[in-house]
Amino acid sequence: MSNISDQIRRKIALAKRREDTEHALLAMLDSLPLSLHNSINLPNEQPTYALHKFITEYIDLVPNIIDAAAQCARETSVFEHVGPFIHVAEQFFLDPLSSICHDPDSLLGMLDEAYLAHRLIEEANDRFIDRAGYPLIPVDLTRSNIIIHGIIGEPYANELDAIAEDLTKRMIALESVYQSEAFAQQVRREKNTGHWDQVWSRWPCIMASSDITLKLLYKRVN
Repeated sequence: MSNISDQIRRKIALAKRREDTEHALLAMLDSLPLSLHNSINLPNEQPTYALHKFITEYIDLVPNIIDAAAQCARETSVFEHVGPFIHVAEQFFLDPLSSICHDPDSLLGMLDEAYLAHRLIEEANDRFIDRAGYPLIPVDLTRSNIIIHGIIGEPYANELDAIAEDLTKRMIALESVYQSEAFAQQVRREKNTGHWDQVWSRWPCIMASSDITLKLLYKRVN
């Protein structure tokens, strides 16, 4: 695991201790309507605490995904193409954008930063699939991001989306090798040999985390 990921984890831990005293995130959640998304099924008892738990898991997932993505990219020889996305996701925490509305050292601020990081990773993953036919990261946090978008609220969440999308487009445009057929062939070769699956099989915590919304908030579909 990288030193940067450990720095992010320490920053998150400090924000959690601060939240234990100030309860700023909890107060914000108390003011939200309980119908954030029609597929969310909040428990009848203490629904705010269920959302609070979901948010902290969502934030905690960022450094884990960063570590897993970096390791997978190194072992499958695509780090030079993926590294810039990982670096930007890290910087959302270590050097927050001035456009972040909340105190970057609070759990509310961490929520904004985590949303930006997850959205960037989602955008990068989508483009990786478009180019190579396979996801870099075999998790889908789209539904989690939809819930967080609703919690953050518009128009601010839309502004964060625009930042992630714009960064992705600029980074893809600058990475000309990423567009080459040789890159796509390399990814397919790694996938076809099973190496990609072998690498990801060592990250069960990330694989399990891809369904955190289903476990906590989403209604079961029969």
